[in-house]
Order: sequence, then C-alpha cells, then structure tokens
Amino acid sequence: MKSKVLMVLAGAALSSVAFAATPDTDRAYAAELSADASARNSALAAGGDHFKLTAGDSTLYFGGYTQLRWTNDFRSSGSTTDQDKYTTGFSIPNTRLQFWGNTWSKELTYKVDFNLGGADGGATLQDAEFRYTWDNGFYFRGGQFKLAGLRETLVGDEKQLSASRSVVGDFFSIGRSQGVEIGSTADQFRWAADFSDGQNANNTDYIAANEADLALTGRVEFQAMGTDWSRWNDFTSFKETDSNGLLIGGMFHWQQSGRTGDGDFATTKANTPRVKGFTYSVDASYEASGWNLFGAFMGNHSDNQTIKTDNWGFVFQGGVFATDQLELFARWDYLKADENVITVGNRKPQFLTLGTNYYVSPRSHTFKITADVVWSMKQTNGFQNNNTNAGVLGQDKKGEIAVQVQAQVCW
Repeated sequence: MKSKVLMVLAGAALSSVAFAATPDTDRAYAAELSADASARNSALAAGGDHFKLTAGDSTLYFGGYTQLRWTNDFRSSGSTTDQDKYTTGFSIPNTRLQFWGNTWSKELTYKVDFNLGGADGGATLQDAEFRYTWDNGFYFRGGQFKLAGLRETLVGDEKQLSASRSVVGDFFSIGRSQGVEIGSTADQFRWAADFSDGQNANNTDYIAANEADLALTGRVEFQAMGTDWSRWNDFTSFKETDSNGLLIGGMFHWQQSGRTGDGDFATTKANTPRVKGFTYSVDASYEASGWNLFGAFMGNHSDNQTIKTDNWGFVFQGGVFATDQLELFARWDYLKADENVITVGNRKPQFLTLGTNYYVSPRSHTFKITADVVWSMKQTNGFQNNNTNAGVLGQDKKGEIAVQVQAQVCW
C-alpha cells in the first residue's frame, strides 16, 4: 500500500515537469501565452513541444534553438587580395535560450530570451518583457523587445525562408529597444504602438548616447483572407494547409535625439546636434497550400541639421514545396541609397538569393537544413558595413557570391 502511495505521489510530482505534448489544451495555452499582438515571432517552434513547469496558476515554459552555419564567400581577384578571394568557415549565429509563461494570472505573461551565439559566444539579452492582456484583446507590455517594425524583422531567425534575412531588410531594420507598448488584436485586424528609447537601443542605460530622446513606433495589420494570426509567425506555408491567407501591413517609426542629456558629463557647453529621423514600410504576405509570397517596400529619412538623407528599397520573396519536406525559395532585394550614406561606389546594390529548405521534421521548423546562394548583382564595396550575416563581404565589382549551408534544431 505504501509503495502505491509513493508511486502516485511521484507521478504527481513528475507531471509538473514534463513535455507539454499530450493535452491539446496545453498546446493551445502555450500558444496563447506566447501570442504577440504586433506580429512578433512566437516563442514556440511550429510543431514542437516544450518543457513546462507549473506552480499553482503560474507556468514556466522553456525552449530555444541553435543554428550551425557554413559560409563560403567568393570575390574577384581584382578587388581583393589573393588570400581573400575565397573566404570560408563555420559560425553559430544563434543559440537561443528562451523562457516564457504566466504568473499570478493567465492575463499576466512574461518572456526572457538570451542569445549565446554570435561572434564572441557571450550571452546577450534579447528580450525581457512582461505583458497584461484584457479579455477584449487589448494589452500593455513593457521591457525590452522588438519594436513594431518591419515584418521581416518580426519573424524570428529560425522562421525565415533563407539562412538569414535579406541584406536590404537588415539595412532598414529598427531592431529592439526598451520601452512600453499598447495594442489590440481582433479576428482580422491588429495594431501596436510603442514609446521607446529608439531604434536598436537594446541593452543600454538611460544615459546612453545612442538612445533617442523620444521615439514613437506604430504598426497595423489586416488579414484580408483568413483569421489565424499564428500562421504569420513564419514565412512558410506547408502542404495540406486547409485555407489561404492574405496579410497586409504597414509601419512607421519616428525619433529625435540631442535635446536631453546624452551621458556626456563634461563641463563644456557645446550643443549636441539634434537628429530627427523616421522609417516606414508597407508589406503584403500571401500563403496557400504549399507555397507563399512576400513583398515589402521600405525607406527612411534622417536630418541632423546639416545633412539630410533619404534611402528606400524593397524585398520580394517566395517559396514552394516540391515535396512534403523539400521547399524551394527565391528572393530579390534592392536598395536605393542616398549619396551621403554610400559616398563611394555603387549606391544601388541588389541581391538575388536562391535556395532550398529540407524539413527533417515534417511540417515543423524543429529540425531544418537550409542551403542558399546569395549573388551580388552590383558592386557592394560602399555598402557592406562589417555585416557578415548575409555571407557577402563586399567588393568593387559585381558578381560576388556567397554560399551558405545551415542546420537548425529547436527544442
């Protein structure tokens, strides 16, 4: 009798630390907790299960993913040294450790995300946020998170079509920041508005010189076809999808700096130049059974009282499944840069990417192998800014080629 009681107690204890894999309600609840009202990438890997801890009404899910990438870059002999004509090597662009769940009530949720990959291999805080959502879909959140910006940025690294985001998309990305956000989600419409420290101002103190004095961001999205918001957490549309979807979105970001303290405690009375800028974009995504399309137009403007700059560009991409697990994709991105931004070389770089995904875990990003080729259709020596993520390193001739192979595992 005692042994039976011990077995029951042990089973009850183990049930609170287990894969959230069996009850459909657990999966639905996990999706609810990680749902993001401004097109954020879900913390759940599509089709994957996650570890779960429970304590009363509070829950803690934990998971993540890692990516191993092999890059080969080919440049012309006339534009670089002989030993740099071919550059090859391995990298781990992302190893993410993520925690999310709810505390006190189902309405109060949180998320913490670390990246242990990258060039230095150190732990970098990505997201640290809390959110309270009311029954009508309206929510408030605060902390450090991705601003309500470009859709390509909002889709997670592990949910992209190619091994990395487009070169032009990275150029216009406003990234993460610290601040607050309000938003709301309905069946076909959702919106989000941010008040923050400005673009790419994550992991900074309030006196940091690169922070904006004031920054406002807004994004709106309309599901012209479909009512399932979770399908837009990635760019892929697997076969056997039972409905088509069309998403139309737009965003606007404005910020200014130079009017409040910039962290310089010197006694000089020299004024810091006032800088104003804004970024904008419109995008559309279409998904059907086994294929997808995405397009975005984006631009930005900056004024530092001396120089005004304007840049714009676009990205088009699409994918189609040749088999249940093999997806083919293509992308074209183009940039028209201001002469004060690219002062030397071609101001109109463009890139063509062709590749394939093999979903080792069917209908899931859990175990995926990606191979792609990025071709610089124009010279890029004035554009590349030590950004090795896309593989191309830059040269003063067209025709640079980067070949990337990446293996990804989510848990």
